[in-house]
Amino acid sequence: MVKIFSNDSNNALVNYAVKNSSAVAARISNANTEVEKSAIWERARQGAAYRLDDTIRTNSRNKAKRVVTCTGLLYATVEDATAQKEVDFQVEQAADGKMSISVSPFQF
Repeated sequence: MVKIFSNDSNNALVNYAVKNSSAVAARISNANTEVEKSAIWERARQGAAYRLDDTIRTNSRNKAKRVVTCTGLLYATVEDATAQKEVDFQVEQAADGKMSISVSPFQF
């Protein structure tokens, strides 16, 4: 699940953390050009660390389809700032045992 979020170029959770990072703001204030500022912003976004909270709530189970829907807190940390958002996701186990996870879109 975390990989899905980290590949989202419009990830509002990461954007929020970047905007609230004093370390990123300090580097941007020292940049001379918009190109430099943009590069600092992108490096900070790409360096975000993601974590799913240990407490995950199971909302429903469908044993026949091998599907579980859950809710949990997702954290995105950029330098000295962390943003969190409750997300809904679905875990499905295929007949071959492989797991797939899909995340419901959310508004931030």
